[in-house]
Amino acid sequence: MPVVSGFEAHCKIAIHDICTTFMRQKLTKSDTKPTIRVMARVMAGRFLKLWLEVMAVKIDKKFLSGLPVGLFRIEKGLYVRTRPNGQAYIFIYRFNKKRIELRIGATSEITAAFARTRAAEFRAMLVNGQDPRAERQKKKEEQAPELTLAAFIPQALKKIQEIKQWRNEKSWGAWSMTFEQYVVPIIGDKLLAAVNRDDVLSVLAPIWKTKNETASRLRGRLEAIFDLAIVMGLYKNANPAVWRGNLSFFLAPPAKVKTVVHHDALSFDEVKEICLTAFKEKENLSRVSVGWKAVIFGILTGGRVGEFVPMKWDEVDFDEAIWTCPPERRKDGQKFPHRVPLSSQAIKILKSLDREKEFVFSGQSGIGHISKETPRVLILKKFGRGTMHGCRSTFRDWCAENGIDRVLAEKSLMHKTGNEVEQAYQRSDLLEQRRPVMQQWADACCGK
Repeated sequence: MPVVSGFEAHCKIAIHDICTTFMRQKLTKSDTKPTIRVMARVMAGRFLKLWLEVMAVKIDKKFLSGLPVGLFRIEKGLYVRTRPNGQAYIFIYRFNKKRIELRIGATSEITAAFARTRAAEFRAMLVNGQDPRAERQKKKEEQAPELTLAAFIPQALKKIQEIKQWRNEKSWGAWSMTFEQYVVPIIGDKLLAAVNRDDVLSVLAPIWKTKNETASRLRGRLEAIFDLAIVMGLYKNANPAVWRGNLSFFLAPPAKVKTVVHHDALSFDEVKEICLTAFKEKENLSRVSVGWKAVIFGILTGGRVGEFVPMKWDEVDFDEAIWTCPPERRKDGQKFPHRVPLSSQAIKILKSLDREKEFVFSGQSGIGHISKETPRVLILKKFGRGTMHGCRSTFRDWCAENGIDRVLAEKSLMHKTGNEVEQAYQRSDLLEQRRPVMQQWADACCGK
């Protein structure tokens, strides 16, 4: 840096202060000559840039804080870019007739000396016919650890779980299981960065026709894994698990392959048989197992297994005949509880159970509740088919056949009704309107 006299130093400071102060001024409505004012600001900016190039400038915090928004040349290729949200040193060059900007670092994180050193290195690369950006990327890849797909999957699942906010532990288990069963044994040992479309096809193709639903879900999960890897800078190519314009040319459309299988629903007569067995004689309730009482309660309330099996006594209001299902067990993800009007038959079921225990449908050990699989297993043993969820379909068919209002029927099943606008205005759960519906359903199933 050349030595300057005290007079020159004072001139430098004065010019800098004048330019930056003038450039920061804003036009107001009272300006009578805005064109002259704008031209003056432009000229001041050009003069400041010229001054930075000609004079030997000491780049320090005071100097940087005084720079207005814009791009300022420090030396050949090295610039300071000032934006409202921060400043950074950048290196600008041309390679293969293209203008390229390479960020060196924020002025708050690196020194001017470091920025000058990096700029000198980049200029040396250009002299040798090398692209500084390509060389820097190559160096990063060489230094990056060799991460396999199998090693990355647990990291990715943890991140995805945080983002998606899974409420059910089964979600983690389902994702993890499909990767462990279908992905890891085939391509788990491959480097994450080296996985390509053929690798993804080697996983999906063998099960695409025989287990299409599983394969389709797995493809979507693989797509999410590689999306995350791309965002994290661990995968540089296009996502190999994307369907459109990629796997769609190698695998048949899922709609043409899979057969939609709905939950097997019992007929109304079969549902009635279950309920009448318990209510045929009053004393019969004492001889009905906890598992079957759970099945009947689920039928009478139209509830899901995950909603009524973990039910606790403090959720039941016997005086008002209401069961309040907490929001954490709602499948629709709503943040408020769902109230269920209880028929007289449902109340009888509850009163026949031991209220000294925490859970309504308590397990044999007295600790915890019965398994969520118990209702399905009992129905399967009795009829050889059918599911608890299918009983909800039976209820919905009964509503349609008996002229029950569609909105009341859907709200009884904890379904959303209407579009977003209708939902915004229809916020009531219509509890009292649903009460006679559930009582009519119970009377039909169990007899009055």
